[in-house]
Amino acid sequence: LNAAGINAGNLNSIGFNITNLNTSITSYPNFNISIGCSGQSTFTSLSDETSLITGLTNVYSSPSVNISLGLNTYNFTQAYAWDGTSNLIVDVCFEVPGTFSYTSNAEVSCTSTSNYSALTITSDSDPTCVISSGAFYGTYPTQMRPVATFGWCSSTANASMYSFNLNPNTSIIPAGSGITTPTTSLQ
Repeated sequence: LNAAGINAGNLNSIGFNITNLNTSITSYPNFNISIGCSGQSTFTSLSDETSLITGLTNVYSSPSVNISLGLNTYNFTQAYAWDGTSNLIVDVCFEVPGTFSYTSNAEVSCTSTSNYSALTITSDSDPTCVISSGAFYGTYPTQMRPVATFGWCSSTANASMYSFNLNPNTSIIPAGSGITTPTTSLQ
């Protein structure tokens, strides 16, 4: 995120570019997005459902989400205050147990990584948003990280974030504000 110019501040949305619907599943029930910070930077090739990062903050929840090809953006119900330095963990879960095979899930744009930067947990029969002991899960650590587009508000203002025009009449007018040059007169 820092390389993209995002520093500490509030994350207020996330988007994923869906490249393949795979089947006719275009509605995902019990759809949740949770976010948190972690010092952990990778999973291992042997990671399983016990490797999930816990204590994340739920930022988006919907009983059902419709998806379509292209960028799908989810506006958070509460902003997440990212510290600007910790690794960001994003957990997206939905549940269609007993209805569809996990291979029916839509595909999103991803980028290759040199480490195991993502962990996918699937089940065709058991809930995945709350992991249950004794349930059957398929666990897939991958070297492919989903590409995410974040909505963000900086926690610190700096001069490069603003553009002002100084009017010779000693007024400061925000560029593009539509405010015309004010005039003053003494009587």
